[in-house]
Amino acid sequence: MGVKLVKSIYNKSLMMKDLKCGQIAVITSDSYKGEIVQRYENYGVNIGKSSGASWTDINRNTLEVRLLKAGEIIEIT
Repeated sequence: MGVKLVKSIYNKSLMMKDLKCGQIAVITSDSYKGEIVQRYENYGVNIGKSSGASWTDINRNTLEVRLLKAGEIIEIT
């Protein structure tokens, strides 16, 4: 199972560590580009990936992300 962004609406980038708890974003950095992530407490959870596919100590994370906005569509595959 995976998750992909189907409909995209432009929004400026920020660092994953700047997400607020519960916010969902798409990663814009090359190494994980297009993957969907949600902040949960001090973790960045990679949605649609297997258990353990997350980033711990999110305050040190330097990956760039873009917040998903109302009207964007994600698809579970």
